[in-house]
Amino acid sequence: MKEIIIAKDISKIENITKDFSLELLRDINFTIYEGEFVSIVGRSGCGKSTLLRVILGEDKESGGKIFINNINIREMDENKLNEFRKKNIGICYQGLAPLVSSSATAKETIYHKLQYLCNKDIHQKYHDIVNTFNISSLENQKLHACSEMNLFRLKLAVAFCISPPIVIIDEVLDYFPIEEKNELLKTILNLQKKHYITLILVSHDLEIVKHGDRALYIRDKTMYEIDMNKLRRKLNSK
Repeated sequence: MKEIIIAKDISKIENITKDFSLELLRDINFTIYEGEFVSIVGRSGCGKSTLLRVILGEDKESGGKIFINNINIREMDENKLNEFRKKNIGICYQGLAPLVSSSATAKETIYHKLQYLCNKDIHQKYHDIVNTFNISSLENQKLHACSEMNLFRLKLAVAFCISPPIVIIDEVLDYFPIEEKNELLKTILNLQKKHYITLILVSHDLEIVKHGDRALYIRDKTMYEIDMNKLRRKLNSK
């Protein structure tokens, strides 16, 4: 399988005060392969979201190297890195970032992302993604007026709308009621398989995690791989 993300010797020390520093990550090494669904799990505050920022090149103070498609993103300047992310990585955070503006409508937000599609009917693609994520009622609604759950749906739609090689989702699915969560998970997995997307998902919900190919567990500032067969047997026995 093609190696799409390689993390080498990732570490992170947070300077809390002048005289006190907190080590968040230590000697993190892993490889994620093209088309995989990999979950990142661990207790709150263990460094999961920090690791995502490192993968995306947003955390400039961490040590180590990140390669995406054999490109060392640490060697890119900020402009090239921003363009690389926009074209290659769909991102779904809990806050408004990386959406355009809280005063934009959902329709404007999706079309802004679709501009990165070349030689395709973006209007048809727009309607397809709106229907896929069931957000037609939000088209003309400004983001600041959206409910939290509708905003999460929109962010998922934006993350997947150009079918990027990589999609990263940070805990968003955890907040939905169980039926809605299962519906969205099914939608996401269908898109992932259809477009052979590498999916990286942070979650506390093991019922979501069990659907993945692998799960990486952060504990005591470093990373371990979970035995997926053991996890599924444990969950299915409940």
